[in-house]
Amino acid sequence: MLQWTVTPDWVHVADNRDHPGDEAEAAYGFPYGSQWVGFAELRRERKNQTGVVDRGTIINLELLSSRDGRRWSRPFRRPFFADGPEDTWRYKVFKIFANPPVERDGRLMIYYGGKLGTVPVETGDQPFQALCLATLRKDGFVSLTAGETAGQIVTKTFVAAGRRLMLNIDVHENGEARVEVLDESADPVRGFDLDSSVPLRGHGLEQAVSWKNEADWTLLTGSKVALRIHLRQADLYALWIENSP
Repeated sequence: MLQWTVTPDWVHVADNRDHPGDEAEAAYGFPYGSQWVGFAELRRERKNQTGVVDRGTIINLELLSSRDGRRWSRPFRRPFFADGPEDTWRYKVFKIFANPPVERDGRLMIYYGGKLGTVPVETGDQPFQALCLATLRKDGFVSLTAGETAGQIVTKTFVAAGRRLMLNIDVHENGEARVEVLDESADPVRGFDLDSSVPLRGHGLEQAVSWKNEADWTLLTGSKVALRIHLRQADLYALWIENSP
């Protein structure tokens, strides 16, 4: 272990966007939908508002993402899981298991090992670590969020297929979400424009997108299209094409 070669296969390294003294401990990834998601384990000092270290070194995790399982990025340089207070098992150490989350009843179950700290062998058998469980809504790793001022996002162009366009979205009170389909010239497709879009409202893990006048997603099959999604007072978590009726 005296000689190391840096290769493109490195998944997780600290860089100049990290805090001075950060140590990259480990990384865990798993396929999720059409991409990969994971967690990067970091050993970092926690400081209070005056800049004084008041909690020593703590291990927590940041979100990883990848399109191919080999090239990874850490888009958010902050702990994905909240640091635990002193009376919790994850006060000092938060260790994710390598298996992907377990989905059940619209929730993702993430098992992890938590530690209060370390206990010297001489002190006996006082427990200091435990098996723990964190839960997350399905697809809830990140969201695109719009407030009272409406926002929009345009997807990349793709070939339309399948039977239904689906969104995992939370629309809050007085909010809405609409979807219009764009052609290769970025012009709205007739019948699938913004005014024809039926607003989505409420909280739903699987909400089907629809348009007025019986415009059906299957009519677009084989066409190159993009989506322009308009959001107001809403959180968009995921979108996908469903093949079943």
